[in-house]
Amino acid sequence: MTTNTMLRTFRILCLVITVALLALPLLAVAAQPGAQQHNRSALFSEFAEKLDVARRLAKKKDYESAADFYRTALKLSTSSFSMPHFTTAMAENELAIILERQSQIKEAVRVNNQALDTWSNLWKVLDAELSSGQPRTESLRNQIDLAGGLEKFRLGIASGLGLCCSFATRNQPGKDLGSYLKQASDAIQFSGDAGDPDTKCLTLNMLSLLNYPGDLVESRILARLALDIAPKAADRTLTPTILRRLANVCAVQSDYLPSIKYASAALSIDRHLEGEHNIHEQDDLLILARSCCALRIYERANSYFNSLLDSLAVCPAMPARKYEILTEIGTFQIETSRMADGYRTLTEAKDLSRQIYGSDSLEFAQSCQFLGWAAYKLSRMDQCTKELALARQIKKTKSAPLYDLNIMMASISLALGKRELAKQQAVDASIEFHDMISTTLPQLVTAQQIKMLDDSSRSVQNLLLSICENTETPCEIYPRVLQVKAILMDMLRAKAELNRKASNERSLRALKEKLAAIRIKLLLLRSDLSPERSSRQDSLSEESEGLQREWLSKVGTLSTVSHASRPVAIDDLSTALSSGECLIDFYKYKSINTKQDSYMAFLIRKDHGVRVVRLGTAREIEQRLNAWLSSIRQGRIETKSARTVDQDGKTTLLVERDVFKVNGQGQDTHLTEIEERARFAEVLKPLLDHIEKADTRLLISCDAELFRAPLHMILQDEGCNRLVSQIDSPRDLVPKSRTTNYASSSGLLLVGDVDYSPTPYPPLPGSKLEITKIASIARSRAIQARFLIKSNATKSAFETLGIECDFIHLATHGLFLGSEDAERGANLVDHWDFSQRNPLLNSALLFTLPLDKGSRASSESSPDTQLSADEVLDFDLTKTRHVALSACETGLGESFRGQGICGLRSAFAAAGCRTILMSLWPVDDSATADLMTEYYRQLWEEGRPPAVALAMAQTKIRKEKPSPYFWAGWIVAGDAW
Repeated sequence: MTTNTMLRTFRILCLVITVALLALPLLAVAAQPGAQQHNRSALFSEFAEKLDVARRLAKKKDYESAADFYRTALKLSTSSFSMPHFTTAMAENELAIILERQSQIKEAVRVNNQALDTWSNLWKVLDAELSSGQPRTESLRNQIDLAGGLEKFRLGIASGLGLCCSFATRNQPGKDLGSYLKQASDAIQFSGDAGDPDTKCLTLNMLSLLNYPGDLVESRILARLALDIAPKAADRTLTPTILRRLANVCAVQSDYLPSIKYASAALSIDRHLEGEHNIHEQDDLLILARSCCALRIYERANSYFNSLLDSLAVCPAMPARKYEILTEIGTFQIETSRMADGYRTLTEAKDLSRQIYGSDSLEFAQSCQFLGWAAYKLSRMDQCTKELALARQIKKTKSAPLYDLNIMMASISLALGKRELAKQQAVDASIEFHDMISTTLPQLVTAQQIKMLDDSSRSVQNLLLSICENTETPCEIYPRVLQVKAILMDMLRAKAELNRKASNERSLRALKEKLAAIRIKLLLLRSDLSPERSSRQDSLSEESEGLQREWLSKVGTLSTVSHASRPVAIDDLSTALSSGECLIDFYKYKSINTKQDSYMAFLIRKDHGVRVVRLGTAREIEQRLNAWLSSIRQGRIETKSARTVDQDGKTTLLVERDVFKVNGQGQDTHLTEIEERARFAEVLKPLLDHIEKADTRLLISCDAELFRAPLHMILQDEGCNRLVSQIDSPRDLVPKSRTTNYASSSGLLLVGDVDYSPTPYPPLPGSKLEITKIASIARSRAIQARFLIKSNATKSAFETLGIECDFIHLATHGLFLGSEDAERGANLVDHWDFSQRNPLLNSALLFTLPLDKGSRASSESSPDTQLSADEVLDFDLTKTRHVALSACETGLGESFRGQGICGLRSAFAAAGCRTILMSLWPVDDSATADLMTEYYRQLWEEGRPPAVALAMAQTKIRKEKPSPYFWAGWIVAGDAW
């Protein structure tokens, strides 16, 4: 917790009190008789005089003299007041800060503890008297008048307690502050509509501080409310203070772009108000540098750190703050390979931490840890070992988490060739990671869960996979790798189950409607290109997350799903596979050994254990994949314009499956699709060499960019004797049964021929023929088909009917932010730099505009047509055996390295659907209709399982339209045979 807000509150109150101090002696002792009255009056006059001098000296930065006057004033206050007094507590706060600036930490801690007790006792007196009505004690009423009224008096108590807690957080790690923070929160729980703008703004900001870091969502909401009021306040310093608060909260939430935006605004105002080189500027620069580091914008981060050093040279920070800044700068210097500079900076930080906190503190342990890492980078192994051992000893003594230290020590052990030691340290780190996840994730809303998981899982996953590099049988480590990969889908399933269990709660209906309304507003922002779009998104996202937090507080106990997956034994996974099945589990990671992003695959067969295959660098693999996908998409363009000449004289030709782009000089500018496919297959050769003839069914779990790859084109043979299916996480295979009869159905829901007016989305004529033919095949198998077509194809109708059918077919437009336009893809905005904080809002299917929305001549209600992946988690699809997402890019989503994908495929799977048919790229309307018709014929008339039915349908379309663009983009996931 930072001190800036409390200090600003103090400045306002100190100004009021300083002016009134000369009048206070008469007020304070009016009820005292004779000599006692005169004596107290004289003592208080002297107290007020000493305190005024102390403040003047502190303003001139003569801290030593100021401290002496504060001490004298506090001695006098003991005799001046018969009860806890506001001005005494304020003087104690101010003295503690001055002593901290002088690095007299021991005395500063003692004085701060006195201030804590004074503020606490003052609140107890006020609370007791308020409980029986108005304050009765004349001395208390005088203090309230002096502060400018009850509201400001309560706010002052809260600020004082907050300031003391902030001090204790810096200088007394481990001190229990819960009761004091509770008192501070109670002190400012009055009507937000009461008081002037300054008071309301300060109150909201204080509440934001008191919720930090325990409840980040609430803290951010309160700070946003304060920011809305700040322009009306007389105190111009409130705006940058609140901006800084928002920037801090955003950074802790790993929401770095808004953090940079808020901190930049605060920096601009602080420099305008106070000039360059001030303590508030230093706070702004530190937040900016941290956020840029997190986003790997190192050049900008370096600029901010240099500015921070310049500011420190002119305006020295308090020791605790200086320690924090030096630690950040030192670790950044190490990160950017300035080893010697980083080592010097971290050595200074370590010395400072010993001076401030002592050599048995967690701060000192952290300094040793960072310095040990720097020593390792400089090949000073003796010092590295010494520093890390000392850090571990202190942390174990303090029962502090060892996760990051174990990651660091394991990485060093691995680099030094100590594989067994590295393996044990990595397992320890993995256990601690899952303990942390299981404790933290359930308390967060969806966007925060996904972001935290993405940020926190990479280091442990990189370590585990790096250990697997030099062994072909990683039986001890792979279960830990698999455990991390399972968390995302477990988390989404937990949310879906929570929604299902709460769906019948009447008390939650209004809350659910509010969340739905905000979802619509967020979706509207997709087509908003105004400069205010970003701030609107922030505000709506914060409101949504606040409602989600309220939802969790009411329904959280209904969930029985654990967010932390237990490790799956290799034997259990192997046993779950059938004869002929081979699991291929892909991962992208940053190798500790080579320092490069790389890909790796694990192969598991029934009763054969696990084998690891290194595939090479991510750069090479992804470059070849992008070239291959580009050649496939080019097939769409050139097929439609075959043997034509454009105005520039460029000729396009189609020769069977070979796609050429020929310029006016007759030179090839693109390789053929076949050649690009072969180039990509080369990087998969280490894997292909391990696939055996007996492997007739391949289960693939992808990662990162490989989610976009039509791997079946490389892995499948021409005769469809080898089948390919995808799964989100191999852990789903245990102990799940995968036997499903697809030849019959209790009900089919067909959605297509949707009326998209008045939205800009074009009709899909092929979808009408598609669902008509599928319905005909269904009737021949006595399967009852229901239709949602034209203006009846609404989201609400789908929600009602979808849960009643075990087969669902959706032939409509699909949306994925970042996609390109296509016949069944809806390009909603011109600039694809816009993305929701919740990635589940970046994928959607499109329905018709409800008739009850009024005039269909307006498209303002168009978000009512968009079924986002986040909304799919509200549906109960546990009875759904099969869903076909016959739209563009429904197999895509936002990929999270080592975790999987967040999009429509993961949402339908989490909601309970067992088999999903989906697309990898923008699809052709006519070809899709033909492929889907053949797919269902194979599924129902021939009785083939989904993977076989898809392979047969693709083979048929391939004969008619050789370009892979028209048939290869379809994949099946889940139960495929």
